[in-house]
Amino acid sequence: MSLDNPIARYTEGARLAPLPPAALRRALSRLAHAGEAADPLVFVGRERELAQITGRAEPLLDGVLGPRRTLLFHGSPGSGKSVLMREAARRLEAMGVAAIMETDVPDGAGVEALYRELADHIAGTAPDDHRVTRTTTGAVRGGVPAVIAGEVVEGRTLPPRPAHSAKTIRALAGGRAWEPAPAAAVFIDEIQNAPPRETGNPVSWLLRDLHTQSTIPVLMVLSGLSDSAIALDRAGISRIDKVWVQRLSVSEARECLLESALRAVRAGVGCADRDALGAWAEAAAAASEGWPRHLQNYLLALWEALYRQEAPSLDAVDLDAVRREGDDRRARYYADRLTVGGLPAAAVQPLCEAFSVGRTPDESGVELLVDQGIRRLPALLRNKAAALDPTGEGHFRRLLHAGIVSLDDESRCVSPIPSMADYILGQAQGRR
Repeated sequence: MSLDNPIARYTEGARLAPLPPAALRRALSRLAHAGEAADPLVFVGRERELAQITGRAEPLLDGVLGPRRTLLFHGSPGSGKSVLMREAARRLEAMGVAAIMETDVPDGAGVEALYRELADHIAGTAPDDHRVTRTTTGAVRGGVPAVIAGEVVEGRTLPPRPAHSAKTIRALAGGRAWEPAPAAAVFIDEIQNAPPRETGNPVSWLLRDLHTQSTIPVLMVLSGLSDSAIALDRAGISRIDKVWVQRLSVSEARECLLESALRAVRAGVGCADRDALGAWAEAAAAASEGWPRHLQNYLLALWEALYRQEAPSLDAVDLDAVRREGDDRRARYYADRLTVGGLPAAAVQPLCEAFSVGRTPDESGVELLVDQGIRRLPALLRNKAAALDPTGEGHFRRLLHAGIVSLDDESRCVSPIPSMADYILGQAQGRR
């Protein structure tokens, strides 16, 4: 995948000349329509987390091998884990470490492809039957009336053979000089979807192989929701270094918004009133609560307003309206989280009331509070809520994956974003 940004790639380092008008509008169009895949033009914060990744990768460049170098970055939906992974990949590539990105837990074919990519990079070559799809053919001779007799060739395509392990990749190097071998980092996002070990799924085998091997210079970096450590334990992965990804500070959020906007200015967007832009960044940063997903919403609103202009200029943008649009996008995100959770706001009301007074219930406490809310619902809504949980296993896991509840770094249940709890309470009480 490309790690470039549609404006930043033209304005980094010495390449600060403004883009031609048509190129600027194309870049703004891509930014405005990027949705959840959008990154801020300027990455801020996370230096501690990034230092942990680059610090683990540095010994690999010197050929120092050893098992269990796996890092897990976990947190709530919208906390910026995926953006962090992409920034870490950029920095490792600059160091000379190849970054192999998986935006989700790979399937069986994806596992094979990942091993082939590692073999290509580290061993310098992969077997031919791993590079290409094999084809078998058969010949049939003969003819029928009115058809010229001859040979008809029928083809059958076979999938590549099973992928090599890390140990076999090392063997593929043959007599080639190995010290230091090319280093690589494997990034796998959404790791909470890792299958349990007992399923025999190739993904579990991949994770255990790369986690425990000490034969090839590979760093494995995983990211996912706050229950990812539980999923990895079920996949047979233990003794990992866990890093809790939290929100940015308000000052970091302001810097992200302001510097991203100024990056666009350096690309050719007009801006004479820097004070107004600074005030907008200050207000939007406070409203975002330092939550990266919300920072994206405010920037997306800004890029859309600029894209609608024939000659993009921040001076012609109603920045108060842009902030309000960012607020609306934030509210739509919360509404989407409720939809994913499958429960009406009233059912989650007792839980959010507990969060609002600082309570941190355990998993069973969450279930009790949600059950209390469900009992208050009208009969029809009660039946719909019960249908969401036909086995009686509880609603906690679904609320966790929806981002309405999160586990903190001590595995206590908390609200990931205070304003989300406020929004749900407002919806439950009939407030906008």
